[in-house]
Amino acid sequence: MPEQIGNLYPTQVPAYSESADIRQAFNLYHYGTTTVPTNENDILPESMAGYIRDTLAALENVEAGVSAITNLGLTTNLNDIVDTGVYNSTGSPTVELNYPSTQNGILVVYNASGTTYQTYHTAGATNNIYYRSTQFGTTTWSSWALASKDGHTHDTRYYTKDQIDSRVSTSVTSSTAAIINADGKISSSPLISQAELEFLEGVTQNVQTQLDDRALASHDHNDLYYTKSEQPKIYVQSSQPSGASAGDLWFY
Repeated sequence: MPEQIGNLYPTQVPAYSESADIRQAFNLYHYGTTTVPTNENDILPESMAGYIRDTLAALENVEAGVSAITNLGLTTNLNDIVDTGVYNSTGSPTVELNYPSTQNGILVVYNASGTTYQTYHTAGATNNIYYRSTQFGTTTWSSWALASKDGHTHDTRYYTKDQIDSRVSTSVTSSTAAIINADGKISSSPLISQAELEFLEGVTQNVQTQLDDRALASHDHNDLYYTKSEQPKIYVQSSQPSGASAGDLWFY
């Protein structure tokens, strides 16, 4: 298992426990791998060749008037990038390394008086821009936020104005209640007035169900009771009374 040496510019060499292969050791130290890469882009940043390549590229950019771009290592955590500059993700970004996306891209960092700002621009078809910053005077990062793209819509999440307008056929005021017709639209007629709403106060269920438990305003109980004018007469005499009618009580 290779071991890292150096702090400011770390490279790798074989561990003491490994077999000493001088050629592989030089390859590991120079290229970051035990074999010679066939493509310059395959040279690991944390190697002598990688540092030389990135330094020459930075010098060329400076001479051309372009800001120097630093390649990020395969294990570089974005939380640790606080120096102002432009950085290129050369490996496979991961959430564990605090990338906002697993897409390769360019990281722009600006450090201003104790606050660090980061912007990450993904490459390819995604073309997204993420941004975050640290709290002033701390190393605590905010969550990544995704910038909205020009011309984006939320039609799949909300009803559009046209969709709502198609369901409303009239406007109502605060003193009226609307009736919904069979099509699910607000009916233009009839509308319930404020006075009618006050009469409906106390209605807690189906109106007909509540009415079924109520007596009519004009009703009587004549089939259950005698009225005062219909009170039966009571006869107490020795012979059958004359003038008795049904319901009278008599004794003789």
